Amino acid sequence: MKLLFDNINKAYNGFEAYQPVLVGSSWVGIARVEDKYAKTLLKEAGVTKLNDEDFEWYKKKVLEEAVTFRRLNTIKQEANKDPNAEYAEEEKVAPSKSQSPKNKKNPKDMIRVEAVDTETEDKNDG
Repeated sequence: MKLLFDNINKAYNGFEAYQPVLVGSSWVGIARVEDKYAKTLLKEAGVTKLNDEDFEWYKKKVLEEAVTFRRLNTIKQEANKDPNAEYAEEEKVAPSKSQSPKNKKNPKDMIRVEAVDTETEDKNDG
């Protein structure tokens, strides 16, 4: 039979062979006990019978890493900056081709005229 013990610091009718489990902020105990001895333990205050599903849930809690040993995510910080401040990052913009002195062109080279039509009026015809 599978039993849950509310207080791990208590000897239930001399029985202390339970496995301690941290649930939230309190410690409880779980154990598999022979049926005839479990019936006498169930008469004690703080002892309850567990079904298979609940017992497996408590077993998973036993295998979990303790809270104090969990790895925390770290954030890389620079020693010369305040960790509570938010800093704006400077955007690096590539210079455009028109601003570079190598690409400066003569404005006359940029304009091309292929043909010019000119008509002249004769003022003396009149």
